[in-house]
Formats: sequence, structure tokens, C-alpha cells
Amino acid sequence: MTNGEAWGGAAERGPGLEPGREPSPPAGPEAQGVRVAQLEFRGRADEYFRIWIVNILLTILTLGIYSAWAKVRKRRYFYRNTFLEGDTFDYHASPVRILKGRLIAGALLLLYTGTGFYGLVWQGLAAGVVLLLLPWMLVRSQSFNARNSSYRNLRFDFAINTGGAYRLFLRYGVLMVFTLGLAYPVFAYRLREFTLGHSRFGTTPFRLNGDTGDYYLIYLKAWGLWLLSFVMWIVLLTAITIFSASRADAEPNPAVAGIMGVVFVYVMIFIIFSYIQVKTTNYILCATALATHRLRSTLRVAGLLGIYTTNLLAIVLSFGLAIPWASVRLARYRMAHTALLVRGDLEAFTASAERDMEATGEEMSEFFDFDFGF
Repeated sequence: MTNGEAWGGAAERGPGLEPGREPSPPAGPEAQGVRVAQLEFRGRADEYFRIWIVNILLTILTLGIYSAWAKVRKRRYFYRNTFLEGDTFDYHASPVRILKGRLIAGALLLLYTGTGFYGLVWQGLAAGVVLLLLPWMLVRSQSFNARNSSYRNLRFDFAINTGGAYRLFLRYGVLMVFTLGLAYPVFAYRLREFTLGHSRFGTTPFRLNGDTGDYYLIYLKAWGLWLLSFVMWIVLLTAITIFSASRADAEPNPAVAGIMGVVFVYVMIFIIFSYIQVKTTNYILCATALATHRLRSTLRVAGLLGIYTTNLLAIVLSFGLAIPWASVRLARYRMAHTALLVRGDLEAFTASAERDMEATGEEMSEFFDFDFGF
């Protein structure tokens, strides 16, 4: 039975995928024999604060070396406090291998910046080397993070396809150059499709049943929102200028207008960033399937904007000490709006996957399989 058949004969591109709309499972999942398994984050700000402050102090004292261990401690805390049907996720990465990846990434950064002293030609060549390594680094980083993540003691996996990654970057990289960046949403969708299509839970692959055109429409709406806001700003600025000129005792103040313009631009970038993040996350998650199971995301732009705004204010007013509280709050919000729509028995699914893993035999490459800290 295909995924589309399991979900009431939905088309290959997924149910509910009308142009410009986020994909969604059929209404009333319980009526379809589907159980809603809500994700839940149970971490606390005071607990994470202790981990966070120790991580910062030890990273400073070790001149950054401890940052690899800090990353593992942070991820383990967030994974182990994320619950799905009473069980938690886990993270098993080795800090030493993360440190190795960061040293290589740091060497590449030094190569790029150092060649700047020898002229633009050498710096351009160094930038080319870094760009050539990007697909390889993407695949290795995805593989590392997937294979070191687990749920109910069953590991996730990522099938390494370096050649496919290079073809993807080359094809859509050239397309973005010729379209002056207008093809970026297509590249972003294909990249999500590539990473999800090569991801596994045990031996069961994930699938993305979306559509490039619908995904592109999200960005078109964001660009339209930006254009509309820019026009509104021009109209408002013109009105203020005309009003000031009509008063004999008033002199226009270019500095005030400039500051207002900068504030406006940053506010709109903040709003549009939140809009794109919410809409693309909802779209991708709702179009993602794992066997007969589906994901659901119900993030809201206003809700995420409120979280971001209050978190930013708290961090600024506390001189950074509210970062743990903000991180926990954001994680709790995201998990509260993410669920797994389970069709069948999740216990039987994981047990079957585990037997398949044991029968197949896990062959995990150790050489050059590490995280770059992305």
C-alpha cells in the first residue's frame, strides 16, 4: 500500500495541496483511523540555565575547545526533554568528532580570510574551494546528525549521496545565477526534498509529498508583502514631508526620517522572516510522511512573532541572561504545534524497523563522518 492509498487515496503530491495552501491531512484524522500523537517539550528554564552558563564559562576558559562538548550537552538536554507518546528522543554524538569537524571548518575559514592578503584572485580561488566542498559538507553533516539521533533506542539514518548533492547544487546554483536569485525558493525546496528523501528512521525512509510551485508561492507572497510595506512607507514618508512643509515654523529633519526608515526596514525584515519560517515549516512538515504516518505543524505567524519579540526584549533587558528562558520557551511553543499523525501501531512500527536494522546489518562509515557545527 502506498502512502497516498494509506491516507484515503490522496494524490502523490499529498492531500490538501491546493495552490498556495499548506498541505494538511484529511479533516478529522480520528475518523480516518488516525491517532494524533502530540510532541511535547518538558524542559525548564532553570535546568537549562545551569547547563548554559557552565557551557559558556568552560568554552571561554578553554578558548573555544569545550564548545563541542557544550553542543552535545545542549542537544542532549533538548532531545531528552522532547516527548512523543511518553518516550523521549536522544542524541549520541561524540564531542571529539564534532571538534574535529569544527577544526576543519575553521581551517577553511582561515584559508578564505587569509588569502585576502594576497589579492582578490587568491581569495576568489579560496572561495571556489569552499563552495566546491559545500555539498560534501552538507551530506556528511546530515549523516552525522541523523545517525546520532534516536527515538525509542532506534537510530535515525541518512543515506549518503554525495554525487546527488553536487548535481543539486550545480543545477540550481546555475539557475539562481541566471535568474538573479529568483530561483532560490526552487533550490530551497529541492534541498529539503533531497535531505528528507535520503533520511530514514531505522530502515524506513521519509517522503516529501509537496509541490515546488506551492512552495514558491509562499515566497511570492512574502515578496508581495515586502513590496506593499515599502509602498506604504513611501506614502507615509511623503505625507510627513508634505505636512512638515505646510507648516512655516517646521523644518524637515532628515536624521529623524532616516532613523524611522532604518527601524521600519528592520521591523519588516523581522515580520517577513517570521512569515517565511512559519509557512515553509508548516508546508514541509505537513507534506512529510514516514510509511503510513504523517507529520502535522500548526505554527502561526502572530504566535511566533510574539515569541520572538518578547524573547528578544527579555534577552536585551537581561543582558543575555534570559537566553535559556527564551530557548526553552521557543522549543515548548514549537513542540506544542507539532504532532505525528499515527496510522496503525507506532510500537509495532518501531519494533519492525528495529528487526529490519538487525537483519540488514548497520554499516556506518566512520571516516570523514562528523559534524561541522552547522
